Amino acid sequence: LLFLFHPRFLDYADLIPHAALAYHAFDDFSGLPGWTDAQAAQEASLAARADVVFAVSREVGERLPAPGPSRYVELQNGADADAFAAGGTQPCPADLAAVPGPRIGYVGRISLKLDVELLRALAESRPGYQWVYIGPVSFPRDGADRSAFDALTRLPNVHFLGEKSHRDLPAYQAHMTVNILCYKTSPGWWVSCYPLKIHEYLASGPPVVATALASLREFGDVLAMPAAEPAAWLAAVDAAVAGNGVGSRASRLATAAANSWDHRVDLLESHLARLARAA
Repeated sequence: LLFLFHPRFLDYADLIPHAALAYHAFDDFSGLPGWTDAQAAQEASLAARADVVFAVSREVGERLPAPGPSRYVELQNGADADAFAAGGTQPCPADLAAVPGPRIGYVGRISLKLDVELLRALAESRPGYQWVYIGPVSFPRDGADRSAFDALTRLPNVHFLGEKSHRDLPAYQAHMTVNILCYKTSPGWWVSCYPLKIHEYLASGPPVVATALASLREFGDVLAMPAAEPAAWLAAVDAAVAGNGVGSRASRLATAAANSWDHRVDLLESHLARLARAA
């Protein structure tokens, strides 16, 4: 079996002998910056040649070139649920402990997918909350998004703690008051993604407030998903800070456990085993 997870690897399908070919679209590649016509042609060829196509979300699957949308298998992101559930048993990291509560946390790449205008409005409206960002910054050097991001960094209740090792993230997430996922809702690759961090957030225990992405709507019993405007977001965050977040700690951990990487790999292996038998 040959398993390719980006269109740029198409040439390997010609160079490596194989009995069956799998393509894993783990993101909406066509919406990412730098996507070229040549890569689009590679993805079209790969989707046509693959014996099985995996897509991280229904939205990504339906955006695949033909015949991908008619035969993809949804293979969502998961979490190391046990590792993140153990975060609450670990001490609060020193740099986070230096930030008073309540702490509203975001963990992940700090990039164009974030609605920085909304985040700035939230931080300005709740100066008593501390807004904590953990992850690498990859904003462009100029433009409207960069200006909004720079304004966000200047607020006294906004804290950027930098990129952390993945093994250290459970402790950071568990010691937040609320974890947030504030993505844009305007057109872009982000609207069709299945955020890797969502089940890590849930496994960590604190309430979660997230953008109402199509891929997350099935989790309305454990996620607050307000409309993309400040008043709705403030109401959701305020409720979570007050102990009235959506779902209970137990229900959030149970959802994360049901969406662990173990379950995802079981699904992947079942499809690859059938493919191997057919080959």
